[in-house]
Amino acid sequence: MTPENISKLEKYRFVLNSRSFTPSPGLTLREVFEVIRDEFDYNYNVDWGCSYCQMAMVEYAFSELDKRKT
Repeated sequence: MTPENISKLEKYRFVLNSRSFTPSPGLTLREVFEVIRDEFDYNYNVDWGCSYCQMAMVEYAFSELDKRKT
């Protein structure tokens, strides 16, 4: 993984830990989506109207990130 993509994901670890996401200025889960497509699965898709689906996306991203860190 590129260091830039690792940094992008790490900004969102609080979403995984708190199990919720409240948008903050400059933060959007689209960054997580873009890293998934760039690093893990080019064909990955998410239903942006489904909060459960968005959390599943975050879980997937950090699962893949943590696998690659070890």
